[in-house]
Amino acid sequence: MAAVKDRPTLDLSTLSNGEPIKIDGRTYDVRHPESLPLIAYKQLETELPRLGHLMVKAKLSKAEAEEAEQLLRGVIDVILDAPDAVRAKLRASQCVLILDVFTKLRPANETTPAEAKTTARRRTGGNSSRR
Repeated sequence: MAAVKDRPTLDLSTLSNGEPIKIDGRTYDVRHPESLPLIAYKQLETELPRLGHLMVKAKLSKAEAEEAEQLLRGVIDVILDAPDAVRAKLRASQCVLILDVFTKLRPANETTPAEAKTTARRRTGGNSSRR
């Protein structure tokens, strides 16, 4: 007889509320990743890794700085539920703070890729990258 798992393999919720933030005294929502339409999710899936790569560089060329700014603005357009005029007034440093809020909005049962590797190693008793 199979053992009963303590935790379900998948635990979904159809309620994905955003995180409220204030900009100039008005409240706007940072969208929850689960509430994004597929096209927006795919956009972030391709743009966020490149933005992250640029953000950790010690020094950016002028072209890289412009690319990072453009990527950051595109990401904010997707994740911040606010009028265009409000998003346009945000400084890059403020956009980074909003992105930080967004990246923390993941389901409690979702793991990051690093956490998934750690869990896989624990289950198999070794390093999963050597297979």
